Amino acid sequence: YRLDLFAARFPAAFRPQIEFFASLIFTSGLTSIPVRPFLSPLPYLLSWRPMWCLTKEDSRKWCEGHGFTSGREGYPVINQKKHSAVTYFSEKNWSQLTWFSGFLTSYLQPFRECLLWVTEWGVWPSSENLHLFYRLRESYDERRSLHDAPGHSFLGYENADLTTYIQVALQFGWGFYLVTSPSHHSAFVSHDEYVDFYTDDPDVAEKARHCLEPDADGSMSKPE
Repeated sequence: YRLDLFAARFPAAFRPQIEFFASLIFTSGLTSIPVRPFLSPLPYLLSWRPMWCLTKEDSRKWCEGHGFTSGREGYPVINQKKHSAVTYFSEKNWSQLTWFSGFLTSYLQPFRECLLWVTEWGVWPSSENLHLFYRLRESYDERRSLHDAPGHSFLGYENADLTTYIQVALQFGWGFYLVTSPSHHSAFVSHDEYVDFYTDDPDVAEKARHCLEPDADGSMSKPE
């Protein structure tokens, strides 16, 4: 097993320690001890990693590998679900932006993995803070440009991370897809300030419509 490839899944600061402990597992007699598969530490070590960025081609392959059909420009086709909800947020109370971001994350659950694929940026440059964005990605040891790596893969336990990236993308006026595995629910957020939410679950669709429907003052209805 390539220890350098294994360690590359972790932040740079931890790679020497990871390589050291992995070498003990892979090269010592520990690997010959007969243990039940679910007790082996390797699946957990191999599956854990922080948010991971993907190129456009890798994002397309991710979608196709998780059952999505590629449409225009290779982006996933998500409007084949039985139910949908849509809202425009240009008139929304932006003090609710954090809640709205968390709402999108919660309504994508349950999932093992979620891909946030940024497809539109630079449309509203006065709303963008690229320094903030790249500092955020750098904290995940990602230094490529958004053009080179527009996809962001999150595991099911990274709700806070996903919510943060959604909030940043909304504030910057970007367009992006939110697709999950398993594919229970999907969403597309447009730079034209609307959200399309798709699901096969009628109850989830109804709850989404209720929450996304603006009140008279332009705010969103939080679920009870």
